[in-house]
Amino acid sequence: MKSDVEPPAGLRGILASVERLDMWLHIALVVLTVTSVWRYLNGHGFDNRALVILVGAGVLLAVYASSPIVGRSRSPVAAPAWCLTLVAIWLVLVALAPSFAWLAVTIAFVALRVLRFPAAALVVAAMMVAVVAAWTRMQGEFDPTIIAGPACIAGLAILAYRLMERDSAARQRLLDDLRDAQGDLADAQHEAGVLAERTRLSREIHDSVAQGLTSINLLLQQRNNTGRPAPARPTNTSGRQRSPPATVSTRSGESSATSLPPTWPTAAGQHSKQPCTERGNR
Repeated sequence: MKSDVEPPAGLRGILASVERLDMWLHIALVVLTVTSVWRYLNGHGFDNRALVILVGAGVLLAVYASSPIVGRSRSPVAAPAWCLTLVAIWLVLVALAPSFAWLAVTIAFVALRVLRFPAAALVVAAMMVAVVAAWTRMQGEFDPTIIAGPACIAGLAILAYRLMERDSAARQRLLDDLRDAQGDLADAQHEAGVLAERTRLSREIHDSVAQGLTSINLLLQQRNNTGRPAPARPTNTSGRQRSPPATVSTRSGESSATSLPPTWPTAAGQHSKQPCTERGNR
């Protein structure tokens, strides 16, 4: 939540964030400049100073009209230089025509809006001295009220603006602390969310791993109980049934008849009816 409007770039004074101040400053400065020129011409006519005053008033308004351009500048010295130029032009006009002293109020507001407090206080004090000198010269005699009036007004204005600056700084610190606290809270919530998500994932992984290990254990137990393979039996690799061994007896180099089964497969695949006899010794 914003309490004040953000000041334009280059404006850092204590009145930099006051709403709609620009519009009233524009109106007041133009009206006071025009009335001061009219008062001088009405009282002195178009004399040798009139042209200088007209040109000076036009330059003052032109410089003041360039404030939006200065406000968009990124240079840190652009706005102070612009303000000091405006004050210098006003001092020249006050020296030529004391009626321009009424512009001191608007110029002081501009200085308080643009410059920092120490510089703004010095500018306001210098403007007070210029106003007192111009009015004293205009009256032609010493008047204590001319000195006391501007001095008291300038002192009260500076004191009031100083208090406003401190209040504004304190409020800005509170807003900064609030934004920092909101940022810390958002970070803490983010970390809590990340931690909760990690906890959820770890639980899911733990449950999945436990379920998988349980399933593997059950399958192993089932295989050990019911899935033992039968002992291997000897098989006939030749594909035929072996006959009982023949009885052979040898007598002094003679071979006896070998007892063979009555039927024996022949080479032609037919069964022979005759028993096979071995030939004698070759």
